[in-house]
Amino acid sequence: DELAARRKVLPPLADSKLRILMKEFRKLDKDGSGEVSKDELAVALRDVFPGVNIDELMMVFDTDSNGKVGYSEFAPLSKVISTFEQFDTDSNGLISREELKAVLQRLDPNFNDQQLDELMASIDFDISGSLNIVEFVMYVADYSDELGIKLEQTAAILAGDTRKTKAEVI
Repeated sequence: DELAARRKVLPPLADSKLRILMKEFRKLDKDGSGEVSKDELAVALRDVFPGVNIDELMMVFDTDSNGKVGYSEFAPLSKVISTFEQFDTDSNGLISREELKAVLQRLDPNFNDQQLDELMASIDFDISGSLNIVEFVMYVADYSDELGIKLEQTAAILAGDTRKTKAEVI
């Protein structure tokens, strides 16, 4: 198969989550170049997140500014999108105030409405009262790995996964 021959050779993956991630990456990488172009990403996300601004996502995830998302850049993008989808409990493509509050109260049971108002004022750029994928990405990209670990833990809680994350084991 010519397409398979053109694919960049990547090391074998032992972890099943990594295999799934790689499979998703390869589905997006239509030309087998080992990178996902802006157009390939736009086609993939169009149905899931209608109206998403691909340019804004590329600004965050195309860390080497080559106009494409390589596998090492795709892994964090995939994780953020997966987390967004878990937080979006009604699957409408937005995280409502109520959905965000529920997630943040799982992280901190004392999280209150005033804190939610302050947070939404700083991250709800279009002042819609909910977060779209780009606003969520910008919010997550603004914070350290500590937030990423908390998001991973919360996503695991929401998924009913009681296994310890890597951060908890260390």
